[in-house]
Amino acid sequence: SLSEDHQALQAAYKDFFSTRCTIDTVRAAEESGFDKSLWERLCAMGATTMALPETFGGDGATLVDLTLVAEEIGRSLAPVPWIDH
Repeated sequence: SLSEDHQALQAAYKDFFSTRCTIDTVRAAEESGFDKSLWERLCAMGATTMALPETFGGDGATLVDLTLVAEEIGRSLAPVPWIDH
């Protein structure tokens, strides 16, 4: 089972995507391949640097942390370049 920290992380990203990644958002991004605004918000949350060590401005995230974020990205069909990043 997930730790309380992992559950909180998962809930935060689930909430983020449920409020910011509607089916209309996904459809609107079809032509370009990603939603720039959604990606910028995700970056502002620290998702793109979370695996970096804290000494380099990251959170020192674990593989489990990253997997939980990736699951929520997939669950919401978020049109962001997560894998490319």
